[in-house]
Amino acid sequence: MPYFFVTLLIFSSMEVVSKPLMPFVDPFQLTFHRFLVGLIFLFLFLVARGRCHDLIRIGRHDMLLLAFLGFLNTFFAMSMLQAAVKNSTAATAATVICANPLFVYLFSLVTGDESFSWRRIAGIVAGMIGIALVMFDQGLRFDVGVLYALAAAAAFALYTLLNKPVARRIGSLPVNIVSFSFGILLSAVYLLVTGVGVLPPLEVTNEPARLAAFLYLGVVVSGIGYVTFVKTIRALTPVAASVIFIVKPALATLFAVMFLGERLSALFWPGLLFVVLGGLLILRNAPSQKVDTH
Repeated sequence: MPYFFVTLLIFSSMEVVSKPLMPFVDPFQLTFHRFLVGLIFLFLFLVARGRCHDLIRIGRHDMLLLAFLGFLNTFFAMSMLQAAVKNSTAATAATVICANPLFVYLFSLVTGDESFSWRRIAGIVAGMIGIALVMFDQGLRFDVGVLYALAAAAAFALYTLLNKPVARRIGSLPVNIVSFSFGILLSAVYLLVTGVGVLPPLEVTNEPARLAAFLYLGVVVSGIGYVTFVKTIRALTPVAASVIFIVKPALATLFAVMFLGERLSALFWPGLLFVVLGGLLILRNAPSQKVDTH
C-alpha cells in the first residue's frame, strides 16, 4: 500500500508542477526531456536488477509494435496532455485525462475483448456528462484544452490495450524502456524539423525553481513514479492499481487550488464527480490479471 500512495501523489502532481513551465517551454519539448530523464532512470533500474538481457530478447515484430507504442504514448498522448495543461487549468487537464477508462472500454468493445454491460455504458454516459460540464464550465466559452486532454486520453487508452499482450511476453519494464526510446526519437525529429529545438530554453535552465520542476518531471514523475506504479501493480493487481487514476483528479484539483491558486467554476465540481463516477462504474468488478512487471 505505501507504493500506491506514493504513486498517487506523484501522478497527481504532474499537471500542477508542469503548469508554471508552460509559458517558457513547448509541450513537445517538455515531454521530450521528461521522458529522456525518465528513460535514463528506468535503464539504470533495469541494470541494477540485472535484467539487461530482457532487451536483447525482443524480436523484430515486437520492436515494430513498441515503436508504435512509443508514438502513441510518449510522443502523442503525453505531448497532448502538456498542451492541455498549457491551454487550460491543471485541474481540468488532470480530470479529463483520467477519463481514459471510458475509451479503454469503448475500444475493448470494438475489438471484442469486453462484452456489453449496461453498468459500464452508464459509466461512459456519466463520464461524458462530466467531460461536457468541465468543457463548458465557463459558460458558452469553449475550453480548447479539453480537446487536447481528450486526444491524450484516447491515445493513452489505445496504448494501454496494445501494451498488455507484449508486456505479458517480455515484461513491462523492457516494453517501456524501448517504447520510450522510440517516442523520444520521434519527439527529437519533430522538434528539429519544426525549429523548436531539443535544448531546454534558458528561461527554464537559468531559474532554479523552474529547473527543479523540470528535473522533477523527469526523475520523479517519469522515473520513480513508473517504478512505484509497477510495484503497486505487483502488490495489488492492475485493476486495483488503476484506482489511482480515479482518485487522481480530486487530488490534482486540490493541489491546483492550493499551489496554483486556480479558481474553478461551480460546474467543474459536478463535472469532476461525474468523471470519477464513470471511471468507478467501468472499473468495478473488472477481471484481475497479473502482469509480468520485469
